[in-house]
This record gives sequence, structure tokens and C-alpha cells, in this order.
Amino acid sequence: MADNPPIPVDASQDARTLGWLMEAMQESEGFLKAQDGYEQIQPSIDAIKGWGASATNPLSKLSQVKSNRIGKLASDYSALLTNIKPFWEYKTDNERLQKQAMINGKLSTEWYYNRQIDLRFGDMTRYSSVAGCSYANLTWDTNVQDVACSGEDPRDVLPIRPSGGYESIQNAMGVIIRRERSVNYVKELYPSKAALIVADRDGSVGAGGGGSTAQLYRNLGIESTPFQQALWGEAPKRNMPRLPVVDLYTAYIRDDRRNESSNVVMIGQFDSDGRPLNNWSYKVQPGDLLYPNKRMIQFTKTVVLYDSTSIYWHGMFPLCKFSLDPWPWSWFGKAPLWDLLPLQGMYDTTLRAISDLMAKMVQPDIIADKQSISRAALNTLNTRAAGQKFLSNMMGKGLQLQYPNVAGFEMGFKILEILRDEMDYNSGIRDMSQMMRLNQMPSADTIDKAMQSMTQTAQARSRIFEAFTREFAKMLAFNFSQFYTIGDRIARMGTKGITTNDLESFDPGSFIPDFIAPEDFNDRGQPTAEALARGPLPRMDRAKLMMEHIDYYVTPGSQLSSSEIESKLLYLQLYRSVPPLIDQWTLLEKLGIPNVGDPPAGPNGEVPETITDRLVAQQMMQLGLSAGVMQNGNEGRRPTGQAMPKLVQKDGGTRTTMSESK
Repeated sequence: MADNPPIPVDASQDARTLGWLMEAMQESEGFLKAQDGYEQIQPSIDAIKGWGASATNPLSKLSQVKSNRIGKLASDYSALLTNIKPFWEYKTDNERLQKQAMINGKLSTEWYYNRQIDLRFGDMTRYSSVAGCSYANLTWDTNVQDVACSGEDPRDVLPIRPSGGYESIQNAMGVIIRRERSVNYVKELYPSKAALIVADRDGSVGAGGGGSTAQLYRNLGIESTPFQQALWGEAPKRNMPRLPVVDLYTAYIRDDRRNESSNVVMIGQFDSDGRPLNNWSYKVQPGDLLYPNKRMIQFTKTVVLYDSTSIYWHGMFPLCKFSLDPWPWSWFGKAPLWDLLPLQGMYDTTLRAISDLMAKMVQPDIIADKQSISRAALNTLNTRAAGQKFLSNMMGKGLQLQYPNVAGFEMGFKILEILRDEMDYNSGIRDMSQMMRLNQMPSADTIDKAMQSMTQTAQARSRIFEAFTREFAKMLAFNFSQFYTIGDRIARMGTKGITTNDLESFDPGSFIPDFIAPEDFNDRGQPTAEALARGPLPRMDRAKLMMEHIDYYVTPGSQLSSSEIESKLLYLQLYRSVPPLIDQWTLLEKLGIPNVGDPPAGPNGEVPETITDRLVAQQMMQLGLSAGVMQNGNEGRRPTGQAMPKLVQKDGGTRTTMSESK
């Protein structure tokens, strides 16, 4: 395979491009399959479903009981991590970009809740529980006209020559994302190449003979169609109609080739007059990079469907790698369920042993004297049935019931207890459960003591989650700048989503400043004559310059559920200080109180946005805590704010009150 991907001049080189892609895909799949733990992924998935190696006993006459403890632990693992939502904010030291940073933060919160991103994060945690890692795929969904997020199976994300680190896929030369789609779906996407799209295999079909739907049709006396008869009737599975599917691949490739010609090259989609049809198409000047935002190719195993620039301004692969237990010698990291597979097997074996002992207890073995009973009569005996009557020759030993040793039960239950404890410990569920219990306010003076009680594993996972969130938040802010119009921002935020750049600029409707590059300003901070004569740079270029000045700040320890509680108490303490350091509107917003509203507009008609401006408005309205606290009708001492507020559980009741150490 060549060091750099070929850049076809026209469609005549599609065969060469497809050959390179197929070779890259084979190399990437070989890389993944060579990783430690790859062979454990499917057994882990089967174990969650209850289809693992220990699901059945090869000896059919013995107990087949099982307890899918791995499935329960996997569900708890995903639920706990999904419940611990990360939060981030955007900060900047550039006062001209304060409003843009605020808008990105508000849009992130609105998007997170309305697009149910916690469920998408749940998909990532489920994949990482069996594979060690997963990916958040941030894309633009044209169907809903919004940013979409999906959790990816790491076996379907093929890194091309990864290097420079295992924590991110951005260091790779490229990446290929695999999707199974119906042939008709892909043909509808690319009708001009429909004849070249060939099915790779038959898709999965479902069949059953006694389902509730089939029974309902029979009870109602409704004659079913031939398809319904095949679906719900007695027809074998092989007679079912097949659904042809094809693997649709999307490749993002780092391509550093430049425009070596003396002409301007148009990359993307343009109309007949040379105007771009979308905001990701651009013109490349001589000597500039042809694909500064990465190159994107969609293809099947038989045809190249799309070959042009990546549509995303951020210039990254639209994938954020997620792994809570990474290791430098493994691309996947370590999945929590891998260590549980042998323990689950022993757990089921022990359960079956106890079940077999119980069966022997209620239906014990029989030792009979040959002179006392015939073999035919012995075979008809059932010692578990009540009211049995036996005839015995008193001169011989007669019939003897052989009961199992009860010590086996005690040993079996002890082994089960040890296995349960070991599985909880190895999976990390115990640590995660401790973090969730911090949702109850601790009675210690500060929450630091509670956070220090967490194991090092829990704290390390929090830091890793924060690193993932930084890359995620950066990519998300770029997508807001690229795809959200002024109408989208007004619909989500009202007038708060509008900046002066939207209304008073060379490029109305965009909150990206017209001039942002350092060379565009003179010593007095004003645009130079050259910049004014040239006009604003393309939006894509200005968005990149703007994002260089906006930091993506993740609150340390934000994965821990106690972090949000600590933050709320800190805000309350700042509000109670003398003088108050935050205003009441900021406090109520932080506490999640509904219908807070905005502070009243000032003399110039602008609503205060910063805490300082709000404090001034609060003081002018004479709002906030009084100078002292009334005690027995007299003005008492106001809390000093020197100690963190805490919840105190009163004896003899369940009432919880807020108190402060004096």
C-alpha cells in the first residue's frame, strides 16, 4: 500500500482508489484482530445474552440451571455510567468572543438533553463493557437537521495505521467506518451508481411459529397473507424471503497533498456559476492543501460512491474514542467483562451442583436387596412422590435411601458468595455504586472527604472520561458554528442566541466575527485597511481561528456524581458570603429552580449577563439576604460563609435541613 492515498483526478481512477481502500481495510482488520482481547468480545456479548459456553450443561440428565450474573453486571455498569453525566463549559479570555463561548455552552446543554445523548453514551458504555472501548460518532443528520451522536462497535471502526497514542484515533492516518445497509437503501442514496452496487450477503430475518401476533390472527379468524404465513406459520426459515444487504464504508483519510497547479481547484459541490452548494465546499489556491479538513470516501466492495472533502470544519475524524481502562499495549484497552467469563462459568457450575444435590435430597438414591424387590419394581419407584408403599423381606436389608451429605450445600453457598463478591469487585460495579451513593449529601464538613474515599480506579476513570469529553466538546462546538443558523439559535435560545455579528457585519446570520486573524488588526485593535478592502475570510477559516481562542473546559471530577453536589453547595456558600460573590439569578439557575427568568434590563436596555453586572442589578433592586438573621425577634449574626453548608439528618425523623458550622 502506498504511503499516501492516491488523489484521483476523475472517476477514471476509481478502480485504483478502491484497490487502495480494500487493502487498507484488510490491514486495519488484521490490526484489530491481532489486539489482545479481540477474541473475547463475542463471547462477552454471548454471555450477556445468556448464550455463553456455560449456558447449557452437556449432560442433559443433570441440572441446566444458570444465573446470568454477567448480564446483570453489564446492565448495572452501563446504567451507572449513563447516570453520571459529564458537563463542560466553554471559556475564553477574548472579550470579543465571550458571547460566542456562552452560546456554545447553552447550545451544548440544550442539545444534550433534547437529543437524549445520555442514551447514546449508554451505547458507548455497553460496547466498552465487552470490547474495552467504543466511539462517539458525531455527524450531521440531514433528516432532522441537527447534530447526531451514535455509539460505535469498535470492530466496525477500522483505524488506518494508528500511531502516536492509543487514547485517540486522531493520530491515525485514517479511519474506516463500516455499516450494514440494505441494497435498496444505498441505491437510493446513489442512483447514478445503482447498477454497480452489489449485495454482500443476505440480511438477518426473523421467523417464528407460535408468537402472540400469529395467535391473535388465528383467534380472530383472519386469513394471513403468504408473507405472514411464512413469518408466523410453520414454514421453515429457509423459505423466508431474504433481504440483500451491503456493507457501506465511510473512510476519512489524512491527505497532505497540495494544489501543485497554477489554477484554483474547486473541492466539493458547486453550481454552474462556480458558487458552492454547501458550507463545506471551498476553492483551493495554488500551493494550498487540497483536503485541509481530511478526505472523505464512501464506497462498497465493488464501487466508489463519493470521493471528496470531509464535510466537517473541525478537520478531525468525527470519532471520539471512549475507553475507561486503557493500556498502552492494547488498542482496545481492557473490558470489565473479560475477567468475569471464567467466574460466570464456575458460578453456573456451582449452581448446578447445588441443584443436583437438592434433586438428590428430595429424590434420594435407593439401595435395594436383590432378594427383596425385582428390578422391574425398582424401576417404577419414585422416592420423591408422596405415599409410597414398599414390600420388603425382613430377613434381608430391604430398601435403603441414600441422602447426600449436607456439607456440600454449605460449601456450595460459600463458593457462590465468594464468586459474587469477586465478580462485583473485578467489574468495578462496587466502586461505581459508591459514586452513585454520593447523590445523598454527605454529613462531612466537605465533600472532599467523600471523594477521597473513592478508589484510585474510580478517580482514574473520571479523569479518562474528562479527556474524552474535551475532544467531544471541541468537535461539538465546531458543528454548532458550522450547521446552526441564526434561526436555529433563536429557536433554541431566543434573543440570547444572537450576537452583534449576526446583525452588524459583512457576513450577517453568522456569529463568527468578520475579522479575527491577528494580522487583520492594527496596534489600536481596529481592522486594517487591507483587511477591510479584502473583506472577511471564508466562514470555515474564521471558525477555525475563533475556536483557537475558546477553551473547552471540563470540570475536574465531573464524572463523579458528587461533583455536581459540591458545585451547588459552593455556589450557595458564595451567595451567603459577606458581601455576596454571586447573584441570586445565577444561584437559582445552578440549583435548577424553574421559572427563574432573567434579571431586569439596565438603563441601556441590555439584560445583565455576567455575574458582576447581575450583582449590580441585584444591589440596585435591594434584593438578596438581609444584613442579619432574625433570632427571637432580634437581628442576629449573619452566617460567615467560612464553612461549607451541609445536610444534617435529624434524629427521630427523616427531615433534612441545611446547616452551617459556626
